[in-house]
Amino acid sequence: MTSNVITFRQHIKTSSRARKGYRTYQYTPPMDEQTDEKLGGYGVYVSTAYSDMSSIGLGERPELFLFYNLDPKTKVVSRSTYVGFDLHSYPPRPGNYVSHALVTDSQHRFNPVELYKKAAWKTGDIIAAEDSSNDPIPINISPLSMQVDPEFIYLDCFDELLLPTFSDPGISGGKTASRQKMFMAVVDAIIRRQKVLIIDDKSTLLNWAMCLLQSFPLDFVHRHLSITSFANSHTLMDICQVLCFETENSERVKRMADRATVIDINNAGVENPGIYARSLLTAIQKGDFAHFRDEVFSKISAAAYTPELFNKCADLFHQMPEVPYMPAQKFETFFTSQADDAQNVERIISIVQRYERADLCNIIWRTLLKKKPPTADDLSTYRVISQYIISHLTDDLWIKLESEVADKLLFSRLDQVSTFFSVTNILSPDRNTPFINKVIPLINSNQQQTIKERGICMIKDFVVGEITADQKSQLEKIQDQIDFMDQLEKAPASEQYPLFLRAYEYEKLGKAFVLGCVSHLKQFTWHLFFNWPQWDINSLRSLFEIAELSFKLPDKALALCVLQSECSPKTFRFHFEQLTDNEQKDFVNVIPLPVRDRLMDSLSLEKVLTFVPHVNVHDALNRYIARCFRDSQQSDLWSLCNLIHNPTADKSKFPNTIIHINGSNLKPVYDALDNDVAHIPIEHIRIARLLSEKGKIKRPVPAAHMDITLDHIRAIGRLDHMGQVAKYVKNKRFDEQVLRSLIKLPWPHYAWEVLFNELDNRNKEKLPVMLKNILTDLQQRYPASSKSAAAINTPLLQWQHIIYQYAVFLIVKDEYSHYLTLLNTIRPSWEDYKIIRDQLVCLMPEENNTYTAFKSPSNKKGFLFTRTHGPTWR
Repeated sequence: MTSNVITFRQHIKTSSRARKGYRTYQYTPPMDEQTDEKLGGYGVYVSTAYSDMSSIGLGERPELFLFYNLDPKTKVVSRSTYVGFDLHSYPPRPGNYVSHALVTDSQHRFNPVELYKKAAWKTGDIIAAEDSSNDPIPINISPLSMQVDPEFIYLDCFDELLLPTFSDPGISGGKTASRQKMFMAVVDAIIRRQKVLIIDDKSTLLNWAMCLLQSFPLDFVHRHLSITSFANSHTLMDICQVLCFETENSERVKRMADRATVIDINNAGVENPGIYARSLLTAIQKGDFAHFRDEVFSKISAAAYTPELFNKCADLFHQMPEVPYMPAQKFETFFTSQADDAQNVERIISIVQRYERADLCNIIWRTLLKKKPPTADDLSTYRVISQYIISHLTDDLWIKLESEVADKLLFSRLDQVSTFFSVTNILSPDRNTPFINKVIPLINSNQQQTIKERGICMIKDFVVGEITADQKSQLEKIQDQIDFMDQLEKAPASEQYPLFLRAYEYEKLGKAFVLGCVSHLKQFTWHLFFNWPQWDINSLRSLFEIAELSFKLPDKALALCVLQSECSPKTFRFHFEQLTDNEQKDFVNVIPLPVRDRLMDSLSLEKVLTFVPHVNVHDALNRYIARCFRDSQQSDLWSLCNLIHNPTADKSKFPNTIIHINGSNLKPVYDALDNDVAHIPIEHIRIARLLSEKGKIKRPVPAAHMDITLDHIRAIGRLDHMGQVAKYVKNKRFDEQVLRSLIKLPWPHYAWEVLFNELDNRNKEKLPVMLKNILTDLQQRYPASSKSAAAINTPLLQWQHIIYQYAVFLIVKDEYSHYLTLLNTIRPSWEDYKIIRDQLVCLMPEENNTYTAFKSPSNKKGFLFTRTHGPTWR
């Protein structure tokens, strides 16, 4: 027996001297206001069935017992009882009650019925005794810890609700018979996840809750069954799947029939109940409920609480005792419904054996063969059947049935074939074909010599008489393969590869087999790898997949990179650089053209010119340029030019092939850098100006330093590329794409004057949003970028620089409304304000210490920047 200790928080509501008025009497902390309101609201006790509550005796009033989920993780068991008058009001008023709730977040399953029977529930007498003492009543009450038994069963409720008594014969048509029909209807509705309203005598309502809570697996109850034994509030409709009502409320309940299934004691009217409900009731009537629960509950899977699953598990329990006497037609229907569960099949077969029902064996055969297709896991089932029925079948019939099974089974190992065909001792040529048809594919799919030899031995031992010419040809081919493997394995290393290549031409051995023989080679070099017969990526990939673990290469990962078309250049380069210099040269000397191209796209320019023999410099440069633009590394092209043209550059770490590239060879680099798409980083402005002076590039080059004169800044702002911006703006093609593609660094604030003057008001208003979108995109791509001046070469910091210059331009031009719009859109940080301040300080005359950003017309205040402090208001 498995038991668990569960701790429950308590919540009690009533009207007493200690807590006058209907309010929370005691609770276990913590308790928030919302939970307090829910627990008290669900447990409230009222009745609309009686006009005068005082006319009904206390013992006659139904007890409100609740089980529900307060939230997905919290379970509540609640008990509310009517205790008569509220003696603390004058005159005394009826309607006082005690609502006691137990709340837990434990993941352990428990039977709510056990909790009801054993919990220390608060009653009116207990509270009256506490009131009579002079001690103050504490609001906080300790949690309640109880040991619960998941296997607990309370049978009295079933006897009282569903079994006939002397006063009510039941079976002949009394209320017990009606309740039995109602019970089956409610069970069917619950497993279909329908909301159910039960109408019955108030004396039976608690038994309904007790019976239903025990009629399903505990896991299902905790997940899907919330129930109240006495529904007196509309709020319970929201949390309960099953609600019980007194017959006095039947008319009111029937008005809710559109929201739920109503099942009435006075109109049971239930036809064709489900198998689960019928079997459950039968088990209760026969005193077999505990056995039903052990047998059926354990087979109902939490993964699929479907009505079909409930019915199937119950049907097995209900019909299994009838198998020894079951007619063949009924047995076929029953066995078909259980045939997909191997454990159930074994149990049924064992009963068929025990009672010697040989007439049912062929039904079992036919039913199991309908599975598409059977697997090797079914062998034990077939063997159990065959061992019993073999004495009832002739050899001819047995071979026929065996062939049908073998044709449908999927074998993955030779021992499975041997096990299946060795069940009987029949020796007949009729078994040759199905046996050979199963063995040969397994031999051909396995390249191990021992497996092939074992398969040949099995065929020699099992096959009787002559075999067909085709089968003989297949066996000869397998024997040739075995002989070749033996010859290859015994040959010295120097003779293996020539022998292997000759075998590759042997059509009778098969290409797949020869590829599989790679595991027998004592050595395998890059030369063998790349000079494989009829070399191409696909055939080499097949070779690698078959013999990956047997490669004796310097770097298997690099071999895999060669075969993977989706392998990135970075990965290719990483594995190539794991080789020594000599290994790299060996690799490059034997690579075929497709791999050579991938290598040139992966390595640095220096490595390409060093390792790739007879490389065309123009080809290498073009590939290098394309890679720099693809990876946004145009800065490397400026570095290359600086290496060639700057006499003071450190050339010790570069090979002579780079240093001696002449000007004509560098023309593809100059042409690429002459395009405006290639940014000029600040650190490479000097080499750009040098190339411009030498006539290598003709594009405009900004000044080498940022601290330049005002006139020079204005001139830079009117360069040709700004003219392109103005052209796009005039043609009304200005959008974020244009802004991204045309704005280049350095971007002094006066360069904004050209753009701003060309924009209409609508585009001026859109401009901050465009800048914000670009900035957001780059912040996602470069989340860890530094804002220091040394790191301004990243795209994110370039665009931040552009935005700061726009802010400076708006301040200088007194465009304060546009400036405020920009700030509200971009929301710069304090560090950003400092950068704006530094730009403004550069524009201040030396005698001025303060720069007024703008003046507000309404309050005459100015936004100030000083040389020593950040922005302030005055």
